[in-house]
Amino acid sequence: LASCDNVAQFADAVHGRPELAAAFRGPDGKRVLGETIVASADDLGAKIPDGAYDLLYASHVLEHMRDPLGALLSWDRVLKDNGTLFLVLPWKDATFDRFRSPNTIEDLAQKFVRRRTLDGDAALMTDFEQTVRSIDLDLDYGFPPGSNADDLRRRTLASPEGMEMLHWHVFDFHLLQQLFHCLNYKVIAMDLIHPFHQFIVGVKQGPPI
Repeated sequence: LASCDNVAQFADAVHGRPELAAAFRGPDGKRVLGETIVASADDLGAKIPDGAYDLLYASHVLEHMRDPLGALLSWDRVLKDNGTLFLVLPWKDATFDRFRSPNTIEDLAQKFVRRRTLDGDAALMTDFEQTVRSIDLDLDYGFPPGSNADDLRRRTLASPEGMEMLHWHVFDFHLLQQLFHCLNYKVIAMDLIHPFHQFIVGVKQGPPI
């Protein structure tokens, strides 16, 4: 691995997380692989130039995006032609999303368009109440036993960090395949790793020669 940068949604000087250090270091803690870029994961344009990377890896990130289609387009922009997009997302049946239905590509497209043409960021909150009431907090270890939708709503709305902790969307393999097809990616691997990781890997197809 010649180099590797890390994108962090928020700077974190409190918890000592090594991936949020000023320099992103390898497993030996010595060799500097790259830098940590503090940026919104759904809008990398201000910090990263087009076609900067050969591979983009996002583990349990996309479900936290209020505008996942916008995020995917942002990630696509920073990948080179023939670059690899590797996504890991929660498998809902084994998580606190187990009672929720997967989103559809129409859901994501509607939010993407309405955010940019009609309602602004308000378009991203249209299904907020349904979301907080559908999450099974008995399986969310971030809450003590007996917590309810009111507790989740308060945590979410209390801060930008709280907003990013919520699973705004639910994905299944059908939706992921549709998204990769729309972005013109060739899917080369897709599988479920029990208990709750689904992954998909695709290669960005360059323009016709």
